[in-house]
Amino acid sequence: MQELVQLAQRGRSTLADHDFEEAAYERLYQIGISKSIWDEACKSMGSPAATTCVIITDANMNRPNNPVRSPGAYMRTLIKQHKDGKLNIIASLIAISERTRN
Repeated sequence: MQELVQLAQRGRSTLADHDFEEAAYERLYQIGISKSIWDEACKSMGSPAATTCVIITDANMNRPNNPVRSPGAYMRTLIKQHKDGKLNIIASLIAISERTRN
C-alpha cells in the first residue's frame, strides 16, 4: 500500500487526501474487493472512511491470528457495522499500530 501511495503522490513533497484514496482504489483489485463493494462503502460512509477501511482490510490480511481471507466479505462486514453504528475505525487502526510495533 505504501508504494501505491507514493505513486499517487507523483513526486510531490507532501501527501494529499486523494493520494490515499487513489492508492486504496488501486489496491481494491489487487486484494479482491470489487468496485461494487467500493461504491457501496463510499456511498454509505464516504470516501475517506471507505479508504481507511480498505487500508484496514489490507493490513488485516497479514495479521498473525485470524487473518482476513476474503477481503470483499470483510469490507461488507465493515459496511454493515458502519450502518449499524458499530464500526470503530480508530480501534482498528490502534490494533494495527500495536501489532506492527511488536
